[in-house]
Amino acid sequence: MRSFELTELGGPAGTRLRRHTAGFDDLPWGTLDVARYPRPLVERARLSWTQGAFSEYATGAAFANLAASLLAIGAPIDLAAMASDFVAEEMAHAMLNARMAAELGGAVVSRFDEARLAPCLVADDPRLRAVELAVKLGCVDEGMSAPLLAANARAATHPLTAAVLTRIAREEPPHARLGWLVLEWSDSWLSDDDRRHLGEVASRALSSLAAELPAATVSSPPAGIGDLGWLPLPDYLALAERAEQHIIERFALYGLAVRASMTTKSSCLR
Repeated sequence: MRSFELTELGGPAGTRLRRHTAGFDDLPWGTLDVARYPRPLVERARLSWTQGAFSEYATGAAFANLAASLLAIGAPIDLAAMASDFVAEEMAHAMLNARMAAELGGAVVSRFDEARLAPCLVADDPRLRAVELAVKLGCVDEGMSAPLLAANARAATHPLTAAVLTRIAREEPPHARLGWLVLEWSDSWLSDDDRRHLGEVASRALSSLAAELPAATVSSPPAGIGDLGWLPLPDYLALAERAEQHIIERFALYGLAVRASMTTKSSCLR
């Protein structure tokens, strides 16, 4: 276990990263007055943005793993190059999340197990393992993240929060697209057993995402959530359910049967 923190070496390495962070310093930093919001809400936001930084960091690690997996099986090199490009984008997103946490009073101290950054893959066949990772990472994780981030960006009511979320959200759809490109490339050689396995992988990934969401409530959202980066929970859960259904329908085109998990979260709203 070690503390989670983002560090930069600078020099030539920093120059390459700055290709992905251009314009960051021009965002309206220093304009979010935390004294205007209830302290418990600010603390929740600090935690949320800190967790966002780690999530982006972990996603970058997963894309690095996917790039290596695709190269190892002789997949088209442009697929591997896409995955590799996304590593730097995810590091830039982690930086934005961390800087938002700093605006709110500083990142929440957290520790993580380095071993958990490596995805847990089940398939024995290296080719199927690569597709398994693409399905979980691209089709499901990023496929759910892209529309939710875009909605958060549209709903943001503070210029800084809106600018940060918009910057992240506009780069998410290609990350999801990579998963579908890998699935399309593999479609000609996937067996029926492979498709059943991938359907189960996707079902478990959706279930894991649903487990992280709170149940819907009918209470009014607290004031200030739009400034701090959140949608009202009922709206968020309803959008998550629609996004999941779209993903499930798309999986069906490749012969993957995938179970829904988000419906139970928003069922009490009906």
